[in-house]
Amino acid sequence: MKSHSYLIISALFFSSCFDNKKENSSATVSLNDSVSYVQVADAADIRPEWNKENVMVYQIMTEPDNLHPTNGISAMRQEINYYTHKTLMQTDYRTLKVIPGLVKAMPTVSADFMRYSYELSDLPKWDDGEALSVADIIFTAKANKCALINNPNAKSYWDNVVDVVNDSTSNRKFTVIMKQPYIQNVSMWCDYPVLQQSFYDSAMVLTSFTMQEVVDTQLEKQKLKILTQWAAAFNALNCRLPQNCNGLGAYKVATWDEGVAITLKRKVNHWSGA
Repeated sequence: MKSHSYLIISALFFSSCFDNKKENSSATVSLNDSVSYVQVADAADIRPEWNKENVMVYQIMTEPDNLHPTNGISAMRQEINYYTHKTLMQTDYRTLKVIPGLVKAMPTVSADFMRYSYELSDLPKWDDGEALSVADIIFTAKANKCALINNPNAKSYWDNVVDVVNDSTSNRKFTVIMKQPYIQNVSMWCDYPVLQQSFYDSAMVLTSFTMQEVVDTQLEKQKLKILTQWAAAFNALNCRLPQNCNGLGAYKVATWDEGVAITLKRKVNHWSGA
């Protein structure tokens, strides 16, 4: 199926979006203990009465609380993030299993379930052409763990991440060290967008802080001041403005007309081929 050039997520309430006279369409339905989905077959041809613009309109009941990459709690924010961002791991919605996202394969897991080793895919590139790097993964972890970032709903998950360590044999490999074994040590990466360090931290502030320091509110005064200034700017990001936020997803926010619609525009020549 061809990707849409625009995805308009509308918050308007429609009494009717389609003609009530609907033709039967073939669909594949799967219903069992762990999977429930409906797959509707693509149309065989384009009907003359159909709109020729490559646009899809998707109705929602309420707007997201925001589109900040780390701060927010609404389900609709997360839904839109699926289009504008990418995650280390992702969910296969047909099987409900966790599968590789921005990595080549499922992680190699240590016998004590405390160390998870990954290798980044070579394909992902940011909008400026910069390749996804291990530095971006480390930055993502630090930003989410930082005690000064307004994401309290996520803190308990990130608290279990002790460190993210570069592999000495390859600049594409890294190991996530966990505090304790936990059933969501891999699946948690499905929920948090990977962030571009050079975009969200152009001065490379967080590179001078360890994973332990970003959670320490008793830091030496000058270091705490530097971290506080960075966190304040990051928390204040207004992602309603397209230039303020950036992700690896195939779409980017074009406009947000409050109370009416959020328009996402498909990126040209996206690295995924979408």
